[in-house]
Amino acid sequence: MMEKKGYIPEIWVYCENRGEKLTTGTKELLGKARELARESGCLVAAVLFKKVGRGAEDAIACGADKVYRYSACRNEVQAQTIAGQMEAGRPWAFLFPATSAGRMVAAQLSVQLKTGLTADCIQLSVEDGYLKQTRPAFGGSLMADILCRHSYPQMATVQKGVFPLPKADISRKGEILLCNGNGAISPLRLLAKTTELKEEKNLNDAKIVLAGGLGLGSKKNFILLKQAAEKIGAVPAASRAAVNAGLAPYAWQVGQSGKTIRPSIYIACGISGAVQHLAGIQGAGCIVAVNPDKKAPIFDHADIGIVADGASFLRRLLEWEE
Repeated sequence: MMEKKGYIPEIWVYCENRGEKLTTGTKELLGKARELARESGCLVAAVLFKKVGRGAEDAIACGADKVYRYSACRNEVQAQTIAGQMEAGRPWAFLFPATSAGRMVAAQLSVQLKTGLTADCIQLSVEDGYLKQTRPAFGGSLMADILCRHSYPQMATVQKGVFPLPKADISRKGEILLCNGNGAISPLRLLAKTTELKEEKNLNDAKIVLAGGLGLGSKKNFILLKQAAEKIGAVPAASRAAVNAGLAPYAWQVGQSGKTIRPSIYIACGISGAVQHLAGIQGAGCIVAVNPDKKAPIFDHADIGIVADGASFLRRLLEWEE
């Protein structure tokens, strides 16, 4: 591994919590960091903005060797606080969940440190002592491998569901370091608040997902999709193209710019199979593709292919009797 002045051999993971527990996306990143640490010879360090609770212990159980624990503070000043911590040395890599908070802190920190940031990675590995970051590029027409050779830390954001959830080992031991903030003042001012309706079901945790694409053609057919999903115990989803066309809400969007999911069964109706959409379902156990075009790219990745009109397939599902 290449070393330079001010470098410390650690992989940091920005940790988020929901209540007393770490989020699933955070645990997945800690598990991946542990894997990268074995290849790179680094330690894994969790960065946690929460003074109380079991977040630090959970981070160690999921793969962290140490935890930098701060008192809770607003997301917009966390980058300044982390940058202050790095005055003693920068880590080899820094991983963030691709959430609103994770993206905000990662973007602000990369600017302050004048280092690179790769968004929405679908794979991370070690190559020639660097972190190889893989993400779809040029509208999803190819996969780009990115190496940040000239500055540390090497930074990346990753959506929930891209990496498997590690099995927690409560016997692991680690160091918890209490850190002080640098008294940063928020540069943001709240202008207004709006309320967004909560999803009926959690798409990330769904075992069966029934998704529709632009090929379904109308909002009426997406109503059919929702009804069919309810009948078979699935959670409805949609491609980016369908969401952009106003056929489905953004909360349903699956893919590189939406949610990354790992259902046991993923049923795609009227979805062509663009690379950026496939990036969001690569962890699916079984992919069922329904499309009238037998040459649609989705069939190259499907376990079961059905050449049929998506709306007609949904009507058959609604008519089906056990």
